Amino acid sequence: MTLQDLSLPYSLPRPQLARAEIFLLGQTFAVAAIALLIALMHDVPVAWGAFCASFLPAIGLLILGVWMRDRRPGMARISDLAISAAVYIGFSGVIAILIYTRFPIDGPLHDTTLSRIDAALGYSWEGFIAGLAEHPKIAMTLRWVYLSSLPQLALMIVFLAATGQTAMLHRAMIAGTTSLIGIVMVWWYFPRLGPSTLTMIAPEIAEKIGLVHAEEEGARLLSLAKDGAPLIHPGMIMGTIAFPSYHTVMLLTVLWYLRHSKVFWPALGVNLGMIPAILGHGAHHLADVLVAPIPFALAAWLATVLVPIKKGASFGRHAP
Repeated sequence: MTLQDLSLPYSLPRPQLARAEIFLLGQTFAVAAIALLIALMHDVPVAWGAFCASFLPAIGLLILGVWMRDRRPGMARISDLAISAAVYIGFSGVIAILIYTRFPIDGPLHDTTLSRIDAALGYSWEGFIAGLAEHPKIAMTLRWVYLSSLPQLALMIVFLAATGQTAMLHRAMIAGTTSLIGIVMVWWYFPRLGPSTLTMIAPEIAEKIGLVHAEEEGARLLSLAKDGAPLIHPGMIMGTIAFPSYHTVMLLTVLWYLRHSKVFWPALGVNLGMIPAILGHGAHHLADVLVAPIPFALAAWLATVLVPIKKGASFGRHAP
């Protein structure tokens, strides 16, 4: 009897991950480890059980994607999508935990500095909101444009995977995660919460234009900065980082990595109003938006280095 005779007729799947996917999963686990370490060191209350439950879909998608890549090679696009979706869900969860471990903020906030910069540039969030209030239909349209940022990012992932643009998919994922890590690092040492924590918008105006980040959100941010969260859990997660603007990075990510596709022009049309939507409904300083292209450009460059495309291949269709 030989070892071959003892082999199982149906062996376990062999993990087959691209270098970019290994990098993305490594990032995710590294952020998770840092968040766990900070939470333990500073005795930050985290609903670990609830977060672990929220990660179950990501784990399931990762296992499914690896299994399909090994056992169903003809369904490579679906396996690419499953693995990318797993990273998207998992990374979003662990980076949210990391961000919330920064609260309470014992040092100074820097929103007044950015407000002075805005004033020097001739911009005022309060004045911008007052202008939107004179055009409520436009303001409500911008509200939906603003709220479309995350769905657009998810649809971009689906589109790139479904059309077999594996390299572009991996580049987009790396650019999105790496830029967010960089933004969190900047915000960690120079925390800013946005102009909604400095300026009170009249409730009737906020209701009239459907303002996303209004007085209630500003008050919650100030409370987090002062007292921290009684318990960090998935249901409480909201946007907390004002500088640089990650919504602007998401906008750039979608447009940049769809630029060679048929859906670029529809995406551009939807996003023509994204910058005013970010400034108004996202309650951002003008400087938040102006600086955001820097972390995106650096992350996009890194993605190009990590995910090369062979010369002569259809752009974005070569999986490294």
